[in-house]
Amino acid sequence: MPPTWRIAITLGATGILLSLAGCTSSSATRVARNFDKALQEVCPLGSASDTDRTHVLRGRIALAAIAGFGYRNIDRFSPEGDRAPDALRLVNRLAAASSALDKADASTEKPLFPILRADYIDELVRSASVASQPAGSQVASLLGSSAGGFPFMPARNIVTSLMEDELYSVAFRDACTRVDAAGLDAATGAARQRVSDRCKSMAAWTAPLQPSCPAP
Repeated sequence: MPPTWRIAITLGATGILLSLAGCTSSSATRVARNFDKALQEVCPLGSASDTDRTHVLRGRIALAAIAGFGYRNIDRFSPEGDRAPDALRLVNRLAAASSALDKADASTEKPLFPILRADYIDELVRSASVASQPAGSQVASLLGSSAGGFPFMPARNIVTSLMEDELYSVAFRDACTRVDAAGLDAATGAARQRVSDRCKSMAAWTAPLQPSCPAP
């Protein structure tokens, strides 16, 4: 698989590119378009036919992977003083992405679906960007610091995180291939539950704030 596609399908890497490089609106649009193509290529959804509904399910599975990736990054890389605001940003992005997916799901096979699909793809890219920021910030701080050499423990943690990015992308592909046409409802429910559970875990870090998480 060409390197550009590997970047597109690895959710964490997509976010790191967005957060460290900084995107103009045109490059952000290009990333969203590539992200959409990658979702279709990497997530064939087993024997399920390629319909509007399967497009939405593909997005829900991607959001479940993003939620898990973001939870791990905040837990590992956010300094104590940054954990609450980092978690709040991601909880809000997950809620926005989930809402966009719900709107598209309610409009499948209708004229406005392509526009609503573009909305949730954009929200998925934004969620991936926020999910990657804690690790990306640590990479940036390490690369920008010349004092004391390259710290061993943070570097090891970053390498572990990057390895697990690959695991998340492989798990994402495997989850998609297990879905068949008869199991769309079950797969949708499982993906929604995963996002809700991870969101609630991160919302607990924001106390005493009580941000809303997507319903399972």
